[in-house]
Amino acid sequence: MCSALLLSAAATAQCTFRTLNVPNATSSSAIGINDKGAIVGGFTDSAGGHGYFLFNGKFSKFRFPGSIDTEALGINNHGVIVGDYQAKSGIQHGFMVLNGTFHDITLKGASFTRALGINNFGTIVGEAAVSGVQNGFALRGTTFSKVQFPGSARTTASGINDHGVIVGPYALTDGPNQGFMFKNGVYTTVNFPGADNTSATAIDNAGEIVGIYTLHGDSHGFSFANGKFTSIDDPNASLATIIFGVNNFDGIVGSFIGVPATNKSFTANCTSVF
Repeated sequence: MCSALLLSAAATAQCTFRTLNVPNATSSSAIGINDKGAIVGGFTDSAGGHGYFLFNGKFSKFRFPGSIDTEALGINNHGVIVGDYQAKSGIQHGFMVLNGTFHDITLKGASFTRALGINNFGTIVGEAAVSGVQNGFALRGTTFSKVQFPGSARTTASGINDHGVIVGPYALTDGPNQGFMFKNGVYTTVNFPGADNTSATAIDNAGEIVGIYTLHGDSHGFSFANGKFTSIDDPNASLATIIFGVNNFDGIVGSFIGVPATNKSFTANCTSVF
């Protein structure tokens, strides 16, 4: 089943932004945040791509063992991190890591797998391509289940809350990205009013959604809460603001493109948004 959310006029958020210091990074993105304020993401330096973990001002970088590139994409309140890595073969895999122990996450027969989000019960969501078809998935224990918006050509499951509600983007054949929410067996479209495309990226336990929309070639962050869409832009952004994550205390993380045109990580708290 599928439906569409009623659209409302979009507001502009009042937020306090903080650019994150990622040492020696040529570009970086903050992608996941838990309720303790721990942040994970990915960055590039002269040695390539790494995942990173930032908590209480302490920064650490890491790579999946034997990989040539790693990105951390989600973290729960138990400190379990999920993400993706590129093997020396060039194939992309998902991973989970807890207390320094890494576990590969690969959907059988997939040409690539990415683990994008995790809730506090350990359910992981992501995307994978099998036989050229890209769909989202939810991984509970060792069992994968498909997440596919009805009639879509591709679907990604980007975020999941503790109630099992999943969000992400989908697209019809040759169509733009549209956001969705999957709740109680029903798929609902979540599109920023008037946008050229929309991607929902994360959802908190109150059902508040964050994501990205594009209008006239410019990318902006957004929140959807209490029936209202709110546009969110980092004041340092000149080309784009991208929101990837939200926690249950209304902390958000993402990246912005300023001058010069490189991605930089940020975290923010906003009023009149959630």
